[in-house]
Amino acid sequence: MRTEKIPDRFTPSKGIWRPVLLLAVLVAVLLSGACAGIPEAPPPDYVPAPRSVFGGLALSVEDAEALARSLDAAAKRLPAPANASQGLAGVLSLRGILRDAGTPDEIRAKVAEAFDPWTAGTTEGQALVTGYYEPVVDGSLAPSERFRYPLYAVPDDLVTVSLLPFGLTNASRDRLVGRLAGRTVVPYYTRREIDSGSALAGKGLELAWLDDPAEGFFLHVQGSGVVRLPDGPPRRIGYAGSNGHPYRSIGRLLADEGKIPLADVTMQAIRDYLARNPDERDKVLHHNESYVFFRWTEGGPFGSLGAKLVQFASVAVDPRVYPPGSILLLETEIPAPDGGAARPFRSLVVAMDTGGAIKGPGRVDLFCGTGKEAGEIAGRLKSRGKIYLLRPRGQGPPRVESGKRGDT
Repeated sequence: MRTEKIPDRFTPSKGIWRPVLLLAVLVAVLLSGACAGIPEAPPPDYVPAPRSVFGGLALSVEDAEALARSLDAAAKRLPAPANASQGLAGVLSLRGILRDAGTPDEIRAKVAEAFDPWTAGTTEGQALVTGYYEPVVDGSLAPSERFRYPLYAVPDDLVTVSLLPFGLTNASRDRLVGRLAGRTVVPYYTRREIDSGSALAGKGLELAWLDDPAEGFFLHVQGSGVVRLPDGPPRRIGYAGSNGHPYRSIGRLLADEGKIPLADVTMQAIRDYLARNPDERDKVLHHNESYVFFRWTEGGPFGSLGAKLVQFASVAVDPRVYPPGSILLLETEIPAPDGGAARPFRSLVVAMDTGGAIKGPGRVDLFCGTGKEAGEIAGRLKSRGKIYLLRPRGQGPPRVESGKRGDT
């Protein structure tokens, strides 16, 4: 799941503020013992990569222009203080190279002169590269016989408690999301409870209605999209929050059940299976209990950095390994939208987004654009590749504290 920035705390309505404060204290007390035995993930080991990795870097004019737009967007969102973030320094340095250098050879030479390559963890740069995109879906601002499947705004009863102030974070969680039942926090409603049990129906939270629940599901996975309306211009919708349940892959479910071979699991294969087996649709979709809430947005699409994503120049990665705004050298293959031969991709990208399934140093999600063709590419993109973190020359690797995001 690719999302806009998740707030550390959701500010609930005034009437439940006092219970939330009590809840925060209660969570701290209850979890202090429970979390004590959970080892935090150690910071990743960063290993210098050979400078020969720059040898195959060849930015086309289109690649350079896209990268420049991505850098400009990131520069507006990165913090400036040098002692807190050096990500901005790398972004500005690369932006200057693109501005001053003319040919691909000049760009490659200047990048190799200005940056040091690093690998993270024990992957030696090996990575699984997938793709995501901004879908365009048919919808309506009013329900009808055709448009029956709602997209919801953030519910008033959803609360988020940051665990950071209490020092209770571990490798997988730094906040709790739930709802108040009296003075007790309980997990928020699951996808099944929301879609089938109508847990949110009639509360005035519906932003739009879609005509296909599977399209709604994939919109949740992508985190943002464009709603094409029958009357009026299309409107962009973006991530506003989630129910806090962990992401569970329905592709993995179908593979485990022998419905689709694991090697053949793609977004299009899942769509085709659901279309052929409508009786299984709800069971499959409800396997992923995670549920996304939306808001209307202007501009975009935006990543978790708050910057506009750029096709083939922005990626979602694990921010605990690759801090926001990191410059990455990515090697992989990009499939053709029609299923034809893949093309080699060896370019520079910017870490501008995160994703629920994008964890660890060996996972990269490449933003493939907006619309049907972008969706075809993203749905087919599941390639082995290599990823190198580029740091300004002599700066060293990111500073990462155990269980926390790295400073850039």
